[in-house]
Amino acid sequence: MKIIFTCLVISLCCIYGCSQPEMKVNVPDAVENKFMTMYPNAGNTSWEMEDGKYEASFKENKLETAAVFNADGTLFQTENEIAISGLPQSVGDYMAGEMGKKKITGATKIVSASGITTYEAEVGKTDYVFDASGQYVGVENEEEATEDEDD
Repeated sequence: MKIIFTCLVISLCCIYGCSQPEMKVNVPDAVENKFMTMYPNAGNTSWEMEDGKYEASFKENKLETAAVFNADGTLFQTENEIAISGLPQSVGDYMAGEMGKKKITGATKIVSASGITTYEAEVGKTDYVFDASGQYVGVENEEEATEDEDD
């Protein structure tokens, strides 16, 4: 019985020791001030680093929203969850032709600070990226993006 208990304690210590604690992002004042100016009613905001930029994730009108800022507080882009029906028709046409029976499970509209719009159609762990007119641009694998953030 002592051996089982000892093994259990060692296993729990290993699991606890190997798990990575959630890192608190130290958001610069300029970024936080700009965010509060743009989204004064945003509640329950979580922050993370993405490619050296600060990303605030929150819900706006019950939809997932993210605002990405440079370290100096300038807006880089916004990302808004949209209904799949909100994607340009050509996105649906492309996906039906290329993906067959696989279904789009999520959609995002991304607008850069300079006003350039792109769309993402999510299928599994892959985001298919389209320009404002719905023309295919490329893919982004969410697992790779997550691994890059962990490095």
